Amino acid sequence: MAHRAIQLADIALRDLIAVKITVKWIGDQDHSRWVFRAARKGNSDGSFFKIWNPTYVRRDNIMGAIKAGFYDDRTTPALDALVFHEGVCRGYVMRCGLLNRRLNAEFFELVKARSQETGYFHVQFSACHTMLCDNKISLLDLEAVYPIAEYARMSHYHSVFDHPDYERYVATLYGNAFPEKDAPGARFEGSLGQSGGPSNSERPAWSFVGRLQSVPKRAWQRLRIRVGSFWPRTDLIRY
Repeated sequence: MAHRAIQLADIALRDLIAVKITVKWIGDQDHSRWVFRAARKGNSDGSFFKIWNPTYVRRDNIMGAIKAGFYDDRTTPALDALVFHEGVCRGYVMRCGLLNRRLNAEFFELVKARSQETGYFHVQFSACHTMLCDNKISLLDLEAVYPIAEYARMSHYHSVFDHPDYERYVATLYGNAFPEKDAPGARFEGSLGQSGGPSNSERPAWSFVGRLQSVPKRAWQRLRIRVGSFWPRTDLIRY
């Protein structure tokens, strides 16, 4: 899967429209990222640009997923280009599309298959993290991807699964790949082909409690993001 490579220095950020700005550090982890949209002109579809600094906690994740084959023409047809600066991945460009509200069952099976085949998973995978682009479904937030070996460290990265059924599937993959390790959520029963979700008693307590605790944090985060769109702090983007 080949993509255009564009240089961060060649992107006129001042001409882009700020959409979602997050300037945030958690301890020593940089979670800051900038999302911009190109103004629609003529035949332009208003592509989206996601940019981060070299200290971003998920900086290299997308490159590993592309190399492994998790991202391809079927899972990310909207991915248009990768952004680099001095050889380091600094973001990507997505073509415009329509956000989904319901998760397509066939696409869900495709993502599960990619996880099994490549050993990567998308922690934020859910209906609202997919979109329809040119009548094809595409994943969003592409840097939210990790090797299966990192499953037990999601709390370290301050990441929470958005889809419990998919989390169950990833936990099963982790348990099969690392049977000697004892990690929360890794003791699910059932075949990898099952798409049904676990009961409340089957779901790992750490995940359920984590989602409850994250509700007020997410509300505050949404407010901070809205404020950030009026003051995008592009001066903090490093070159």
